[in-house]
Amino acid sequence: MKKLFFIYLLFGYTLFSYSQDAEKVYEKAVSSVGLISDMRGIGSGFFVNSTTFVTNRHVSIELNFSNTLIKLKDGSKIKLVKKLFEDKSNDLAAYETEPVSNYLILANESGPKIGDKVFAIGNPTSNFNVYKFTFTEGIINNITNEEIPSPEYPISAHIILHSATLNKGNSGGPLLNSKGELIGINSYYYPKGNNQFIAIHVSELVSVLKKYSIKYNSNNPSDLTKDSAKNKDSINNSGISNLIPKFKNDTVLTTRIVNSKNNNSVLIIFVLFGSIFVLIVFAISNSNKKQKNFLYQPVTQPVVQENIGHKLHSNKQYINNNRELNIKSVLYYNGRNYPLSKTETYIGRDFDCDVVIADDIFISKKHCKITKTNGFFYLTDLFSKNGTLLNRGRINTAILKDRDVIKIGNSETVFYKYN
Repeated sequence: MKKLFFIYLLFGYTLFSYSQDAEKVYEKAVSSVGLISDMRGIGSGFFVNSTTFVTNRHVSIELNFSNTLIKLKDGSKIKLVKKLFEDKSNDLAAYETEPVSNYLILANESGPKIGDKVFAIGNPTSNFNVYKFTFTEGIINNITNEEIPSPEYPISAHIILHSATLNKGNSGGPLLNSKGELIGINSYYYPKGNNQFIAIHVSELVSVLKKYSIKYNSNNPSDLTKDSAKNKDSINNSGISNLIPKFKNDTVLTTRIVNSKNNNSVLIIFVLFGSIFVLIVFAISNSNKKQKNFLYQPVTQPVVQENIGHKLHSNKQYINNNRELNIKSVLYYNGRNYPLSKTETYIGRDFDCDVVIADDIFISKKHCKITKTNGFFYLTDLFSKNGTLLNRGRINTAILKDRDVIKIGNSETVFYKYN
């Protein structure tokens, strides 16, 4: 029993140390990563020196230069100065920008190996929201060449096939090794494939940076084009749907496979068996416990109230009861629940909003907000162009009741309250 307990502690320590490593990679690298957007399309990218921002060409060609800004994790907004290049064959592009403090170190071109752990940082999107500076991890599945003769998005480049999850909006973001060094530029994925996420190999970026005499920092000892400044944080649509290239051919064409020895195989096996062990222990310890009820169940269909107009509640007993209860609520829109857990929840077309409805042109950038205070939820119109309707009546500010219908632009949402 003591031996089993010791093995459990050892495995727990291993998992903890690896989670710490991942956290360190994110904290050091995220300050060099940006969200690039013209308020219509959105993508990801990163800095390779204090004034050069790299992204994908298929992101760059969809953006209106005059309206485009780069937003950093700390909220800073960086202006573009000029476009430096767009390279079709390797799907890369770069901009000169206002100066920044942090940028990534490029890994040795021969460094990435099959089986290595990798991390991706980017800004994946859904139809309603942007999940800014999201962090995923996986391993390198293959290193090869890709040939895609698409007229719009041709690819002829050295690539890394990996399992760190990518989605729309991740395009242009960095693929990092466990040291936090750049090993690839996330570019696209095959929707019909299983974990077929593609990054342009760092060697392609080095080649194009040299071609345009752009400085960068690298851990390659033979590299003579390093930037003299050291990065203090380095470690030793016109549519959203257009940001991921769509190819007619769903087959990955491979012309050369680079084989390498998997130095992490023993560790991977250990982690795999350890995970199974932890799951068994967890299942046994929870077998006698009652299953907890969810705070609320997903709503499958909005219910529209029959009454027209909105009546404010003034009953004192109702007010006292609401203050005493632990009131929770969600906003239902287009098949999805948005928990209203913040003090203020903003709704509009702007990607900074908590609930983003980007495809309705009659909605303002920040159209309205829901404020949570003293057990009540207040709906406030933010001087929107077309107004905010509650149960078909126009409002400036009103208290929300369970199943109230909010209409902004041509879109309707339903407010649900739970005790």
